[in-house]
Amino acid sequence: MHLIKYNLIPFLWIIFKILSIVNANTINISDSESFESELTKCKENEIGKAKLIITKNITLTHQIKIKCQKKVNIDIEGENKNIHINQKFYNRNNNNNNNYMMILNKFDEINIKNIKFDGNVYYNNIKNLSIDSLFITGNIYIKDSSISLNGVNIVSKDYKTEPVALKLINSKGSISNLNINASSEINYAIYTEDSSIKFYTINLTGSLDKIVHKEPNLHRCVSFIRSVNEIWNATIWNFGDFNTYHGYMINLMNSKCIIKNCTIHDGYSSSDPIYVDETSVLMISNSKIYNIYSNTTIATVRNIGVTDINGLEIYNDLNTNYYLDLPIWKISASLGSYQSANMTVSNLYAHDLKVNSVLFLLDYASITALNVTIENIELYRYGAPFSTYNTKKGIFQLENITIKNIIQRGEIECGIFFWQTSTTAVTVKNATVDFGMAESRKSMVIYYDASDKSEMNLTNVEFRNIHINDNIIEFRKGNSLSLNNVKFINCSTDTAILRVKRYGENISLKDIYVENFNNDISYDNITSSIEQISSTFMDRENTKSIDITNITMKNSTFYELFHQNAAINVLIKNGNFENNIFYNSAINIITNFNSKFMIENTIFKSNVAKDGTIISNKDVYNNNNKYSYFKNCTFENNIAKNRGGIIYSIGDSSELIFRNCKFINNSATIGSISYSRTKDYEPKFIPDIYSSSDNVLLNGKSYGGPFVTNPTKVICQDLNKYSFYSGESIDSISYELIFFQVTASSVESNSNSHIKLKGKTQSFCWNDSCSLNDISIIADKGTYNIIFEIIKYGNLNQFNSKKNFTITVNKCPVNEDDYLKSKYYVKNIDDDNIKSCILKKCDYDCKNDGICIEKNKCQCRIGWKGDLCQIHPSYTTILILRHIYFFFGLIELILVLILIYITIYFKNLKEVKLAKPFFMLSILLGIVLELCIIFLVYFTPSKNLCLTILWFRYMGNAFIYGSILVKCYQISNIYNTRKFKVISNRKARVFYFIIVIIHFAILIIWTFIDNKDYVDHSYTKDGEEYLYCKNRVTSFIGNIISLIFIIVGFNEIYITRYIPKNFKEPLGVPMYIYTFFILTDMFVTYYSKNLSPDTIKSLQCISTLIFCPVIVYNLNYKKLNGVINYCYSVITNDYENNGNERVKQNMEITNNIYKSKVIENNRYSVISSINWA
Repeated sequence: MHLIKYNLIPFLWIIFKILSIVNANTINISDSESFESELTKCKENEIGKAKLIITKNITLTHQIKIKCQKKVNIDIEGENKNIHINQKFYNRNNNNNNNYMMILNKFDEINIKNIKFDGNVYYNNIKNLSIDSLFITGNIYIKDSSISLNGVNIVSKDYKTEPVALKLINSKGSISNLNINASSEINYAIYTEDSSIKFYTINLTGSLDKIVHKEPNLHRCVSFIRSVNEIWNATIWNFGDFNTYHGYMINLMNSKCIIKNCTIHDGYSSSDPIYVDETSVLMISNSKIYNIYSNTTIATVRNIGVTDINGLEIYNDLNTNYYLDLPIWKISASLGSYQSANMTVSNLYAHDLKVNSVLFLLDYASITALNVTIENIELYRYGAPFSTYNTKKGIFQLENITIKNIIQRGEIECGIFFWQTSTTAVTVKNATVDFGMAESRKSMVIYYDASDKSEMNLTNVEFRNIHINDNIIEFRKGNSLSLNNVKFINCSTDTAILRVKRYGENISLKDIYVENFNNDISYDNITSSIEQISSTFMDRENTKSIDITNITMKNSTFYELFHQNAAINVLIKNGNFENNIFYNSAINIITNFNSKFMIENTIFKSNVAKDGTIISNKDVYNNNNKYSYFKNCTFENNIAKNRGGIIYSIGDSSELIFRNCKFINNSATIGSISYSRTKDYEPKFIPDIYSSSDNVLLNGKSYGGPFVTNPTKVICQDLNKYSFYSGESIDSISYELIFFQVTASSVESNSNSHIKLKGKTQSFCWNDSCSLNDISIIADKGTYNIIFEIIKYGNLNQFNSKKNFTITVNKCPVNEDDYLKSKYYVKNIDDDNIKSCILKKCDYDCKNDGICIEKNKCQCRIGWKGDLCQIHPSYTTILILRHIYFFFGLIELILVLILIYITIYFKNLKEVKLAKPFFMLSILLGIVLELCIIFLVYFTPSKNLCLTILWFRYMGNAFIYGSILVKCYQISNIYNTRKFKVISNRKARVFYFIIVIIHFAILIIWTFIDNKDYVDHSYTKDGEEYLYCKNRVTSFIGNIISLIFIIVGFNEIYITRYIPKNFKEPLGVPMYIYTFFILTDMFVTYYSKNLSPDTIKSLQCISTLIFCPVIVYNLNYKKLNGVINYCYSVITNDYENNGNERVKQNMEITNNIYKSKVIENNRYSVISSINWA
């Protein structure tokens, strides 16, 4: 009792373990015989505790099979981490226990540490099995044991006793820091049966990439049978096969498993990656599943039991159609619940998937999802992100759902949000669907075609940026559909927001919000064709009643609100319709349908329609609106483009009632409130606003006042003249009529003359009279009738409502002898068959000596273009030349950069060092600057560009010519001094930098002093304008200095002309080519205004392309032959001997020269030794 009271039991256990270790026998093992002997002692009751230290690698030629008869504790430990125990035997025809290198049975405790096994090991009935820091190339089989594994690395081999890397039967314990690399012959990486294991920090790697074309029977990761396991911090990847058995990544059979902080990726199979059978429980949290593919329809997680997910990310690569050269089929569902399964999902993030569904429900199963985000999903075949199929009393509950960027590519009826086709109770709360589109015309957002026992309730759901062709919500069949606080924002469709088919039963619509629906369509781009827009708010096919409470509709476009395929009863309470376009009317009364529209407490504001903004009755024989009414409604700022600001009635609307309604500032072309065929067809107003002086009509604007019927007459004044040229406008005509049209016909019945009226031939008058100013006559010479007539609507009796004018069209007076002097010309402008007679008149004077030849069109002199000759064309460079120069310039630039690298790398080599790497690099740097100019000259000239070209040109000249001149001076100095005086490197560099500084000073003057007007323009002989870099005022200074340096260089070349070529550097050719280059540059600079741009650029580029390789070849490339010889000598191992002998020979030559004192005859030998490199 005192031990328990003072918690001393753990302390005593630690003391017991220490004593056990102290009392254990420590034995060093260096061969397989002693290893087997020590293990056999436990079988013979000779040891109780032993610690075996393996000091050397051991190779087992036969199996060690130990079955102890009493409690034995064995420690097996390597002296260091490189100690191996190897299995040398294997019977490939006998896949059984004989292929284990060790079978250890009935031990009280086994501790294995810090060692490597190359073979298969079988542990059975071990009371305490502890393995630490084990690397095994083979398989491990553990049965009836209590285990603790840490730092185990398993690399499975093709030869095996079991097709499992780690097999656990009836065992319990923990495994941490496990790493398994499964070969292609392994069926399972981990297999447990009747076990309870906790896995911590494991990495399981398969060989799917090596077996994709072999089609093995099984290559799977984890299978748990009747086990209770946990997996924490695991990475599982590269598994799969072509077998249809479920669960190639994780398979649960009558098991319970917790997966936390795990990553499962890169798999391919014909079955589901994760499978939970009907007696299993799976719990996943804070994990990832990605790049899981298949060649058939699968579910990433197929749940038939119980699955609880809290924190899971699922995604694939949307841009791939093949995985490991295997075709990819779209996944059926990411998470599927089947049979009587129950699935709970929270904090799910699914994105970048090609699927039929993200959550899928089947049979009697249920899914509850909370906090789900779905993004960038492509949907195929049937289905939607959430789908049901063939369910029987299924339950689907969604809450806090966010969906973005959904593309439905299915070719059959499918959905962007939900696909309900069976008996399921669906509840959706707090959901947002943002951006969805469909390729098929049969795709919807919600597709509801279920049994009469199904239900769907949507609360606080928002649809944004949905663009489809079919209905947004289609309710074909089901018991009920409830929409509560549902919003449709920035959506579009060609059909309806809600379509209710014949068997759609109970509907509840409450707090509906629609904004910017079809907002890309304005009334101005809707033509008279009905097909331009056909969408509605609701399309109803049965006679059930519809109650809509609290509906708001803003900035949207519809053909009408309700499309009727049967008589419907609609009750709207507390509505607000604002800034909408109704191509037909908001409510359209249809023939033979005894529909009833009851609108209460609703505001209609700033809506636009063609005829009758709010309600229209276009059937002459219709009188089926006896039970429709508007109560306590407000109509404000509504506009009908044609007739009836609120009501358009050709049929009898006398039974339609407006009770206690207000009409404020509504407008129409005719009738700001009502346009009716007759006064008897006008609706009823309570109170009577027709006769009441204190009525609710305010500020309406239309022709004829708020209530108008059909017009009956037309009055036109006579024309001022009746003779015209083709294309000439008719003078202003005043008329009194409502709607009218203008037509024309030939007076001569047998005439083949043509006539066409151009302008607004149909119009209307706002007031009692108006003028017509915009009709022109295009016709052949002849006499014609111009007819003004009223447009009649409805079933009206004919009456005299026409006015005729007879006019004459004369021949156009064109001067055919001198077209330029003619005041008129003829041209097919308005009609291919009729010429118009046009007066030559330019509204603006022609520029730059142009001549007006047509209306607002001038004939320009060479070098100008445009209707008014105001545009000077720009010169276009010949692209092929630019590409050729760029190609060769780039090649030379790359070669020079390679030479720079070689010079720097081998700068300490004798051949390079004696050739003075400083000057070699200076020449190469100058060449780089000169080559860059080839690319710069083809850019549009600017001040910065012209300055850059000057700096590159002059500094390149300084680097190249400075090095050449100094080298010439060194050689001539030796030749002209009696003591063969050699100029030091320091003094040579001083001369070099003087030349560079002189060029630098000139550039400073041009940059900061003589820095005005760098860019000028000129014109080619064809009048094309181009820009060029202008010559500097002080450029003569640079030219004089360049000529001085050329003269000095030629002098040095002349002095050394008699020196044999093998005793001096080849400086003559570089000097001549440099002179040519400088003279070409001077020529281009002074004549840039007189030559075409392509000529100037070609001279600059060609001279540079010739100059640079000549310089490089003579002064750099030849020197690098020593580098090539050096590399060859290193390879042949001859360089050192040959080089030393060569140096000695040259030193002897030099000494003989000085001793002989025959200066004149031996001067060349001295020069040769100096220029040996």
